[in-house]
Amino acid sequence: MLNKWASCLIFLILSIFCIINITNAEVRTFVKEYTYQASEADSKQSSRVLALEQAKRMLLEELGTYLESETEVKNFHISSDRIKILTAGVVSTRIVDEKWDGKQYWLKAVISADPNEVARSIDALRNDYKKLRELNETNVKLKSALDEIEKLKKDIKENKSNIGKSRIIKEYNNKISALTTLGLFSDGVNFLTDALLTGNYSYYQKAIDAFLKVIKLDPQNVQAYTLCASTYGASGKHKQSIDISNKLIKMKPRLADGYFSRGIAHSDLGNYTKAIQDYETALKYSPSKWEAFYFKGLAYFNKRDYSKAIDELDIAINMLMREREKFIFTPLEIDKDSIKISTSDWKEAPKASASTGKLVSIDELTDDIILKSRETIIITGLSDSYGLRGRSYFMLNNKTQAINDFTQAINLLPESKSNALIYLLRGSATYTCSTIQQSIEDMSKAISLDKKNPAYYQDRGTIYSMGGMCLAAESYERFTKGIRDEDKNTASQMEAYKRLADDDFKTADAMGYKKIEEKERQRVIAEVRENDAAEGKKLKKAKIIREGQFIAYDNGTVLDTNTKLMWASKDNGSNINWASAKSYCENYRGGGYTDWRMPTQDELTVLYDSSKSRALVGDTIIYIHVATTFIRLTSTWVWATDTGGSDVTSLFGFHLGKPFWPHRLGDQAYDHYCRALPVRSGK
Repeated sequence: MLNKWASCLIFLILSIFCIINITNAEVRTFVKEYTYQASEADSKQSSRVLALEQAKRMLLEELGTYLESETEVKNFHISSDRIKILTAGVVSTRIVDEKWDGKQYWLKAVISADPNEVARSIDALRNDYKKLRELNETNVKLKSALDEIEKLKKDIKENKSNIGKSRIIKEYNNKISALTTLGLFSDGVNFLTDALLTGNYSYYQKAIDAFLKVIKLDPQNVQAYTLCASTYGASGKHKQSIDISNKLIKMKPRLADGYFSRGIAHSDLGNYTKAIQDYETALKYSPSKWEAFYFKGLAYFNKRDYSKAIDELDIAINMLMREREKFIFTPLEIDKDSIKISTSDWKEAPKASASTGKLVSIDELTDDIILKSRETIIITGLSDSYGLRGRSYFMLNNKTQAINDFTQAINLLPESKSNALIYLLRGSATYTCSTIQQSIEDMSKAISLDKKNPAYYQDRGTIYSMGGMCLAAESYERFTKGIRDEDKNTASQMEAYKRLADDDFKTADAMGYKKIEEKERQRVIAEVRENDAAEGKKLKKAKIIREGQFIAYDNGTVLDTNTKLMWASKDNGSNINWASAKSYCENYRGGGYTDWRMPTQDELTVLYDSSKSRALVGDTIIYIHVATTFIRLTSTWVWATDTGGSDVTSLFGFHLGKPFWPHRLGDQAYDHYCRALPVRSGK
């Protein structure tokens, strides 16, 4: 999925310029040089600003002429001046070389763009009356400022009085300051674009410096505050992002942008409740902001409230589908050869793009997606939303809906690195003994898109191992039916699965999987302990507490008021076989009751709730789904009374929501990860 800040920044840049050029497949570059002769009132900065404005004017004229003669713009029936105004709202100008000798400022500037994309954006802009009005107003202000500057330069030259000249120079500097603000803002956007495209984090700091200067010169510049807050977030400086967002909120309390950027920063700091509150406020002032619904869904997902995450993502997907209908899409083509930068190369990322005007590398944070226009943002948002909703369904054990959403996400962006995890999860969700090859193909695709993730090798290794187990189970089933044929092919396949699994496990270990897993394990342990301690304090204080249909008592029992079943508040806590589990339950004396017993499969099924999720931490982390937090299980499997004859016993899996029927192995009964949970009929 797109990094939160990267996608946010792309949206913001596209609200200023209608396209971001990061591939040179159809790009034309227009180049102009200009030398500005400094007056006695000019500084290096003012000379640079005025030289850039003149170069930009010449570039826009040349690009406009090209568009009018070579693209569909010639059929729009709009004036050349209008084309220049619209083009200025679509493209950005870059300085690729510059010199200052104290008297003259020389610079070379370029505009690089796909003319056909520019033409499409102009077509959209000429019907966007709000944006068109903004561009007209900007053009009028710019022209007026340049005219006044020329007049003031003439006045300075003609004025012989030191007092009068000083006043005119002061006014001249004020006008230059306004133009400087525009130039610095443009520089900030260009640095920000470079950061997104090359993965070089030094560009983020340069963008921040530019936006802070804009804010100092123009304290009411909303766009500068918004971009500065988001750029701080993208560079990992979340507290600074919150500070800038707070200033924007104080200045514009009814503007959604400040709350939205602050919400993302809170989310990155793990403050999901605060993030959700900010997203809700943003939606209050901008109800059509689908991004806020998406990020709100992401915050609920991180809180493990998957049902609410789905509700928010339903809205985001519906809004995006309506937006999608406005455009005609073609499949995205990704030039993988141009993708050279990895997250491990941030510090060494090339710095040539700003000086050459060629933007050919793309950071892994942007998920290898060629972001050429607004339409592509809709596709990306839609793919991310389907992917996240699928993950939510997956965590609720609704595999059918999860697979449907994963497939939708993959179909939209089949070659995007953002969907590597989605391929992996689809492979896991579709796994059965009969579909193992499809699962392996999906997991192999995930690895091809993200070769540096050790967890992907670990998971594929697990699937290979399970493939061997499936073959072993099939062989055993044939054996129990009296089929005694030697299946050498099966043995060979089992050995192949084992070899492939071992290779993947070794690769994962070599890439540091165990360290990553242990770090996550410790984090979850701390979280579980914190939650358990909070619930223990609550029960100790209240003696009796209620959670929906469940009532917990301080004597270690839990009553389900719907089924009238009373459960022990915890299992036996260690591995136990079926016979010993039955004896444990019947001899249990929790709450002073003597009629405890082992539960049935049906009773355990009622205690399962796919919408509730809790972590179990052992050698690995696995999530179980128990209907109440009052009942604490220490493993995934709980014994049931149901049997399938003298040699078959039954378990219920709270991670799968399904029964399991293990065979007794020789003289010793099966007890691997199995627990006993007593139950009795309540009042």
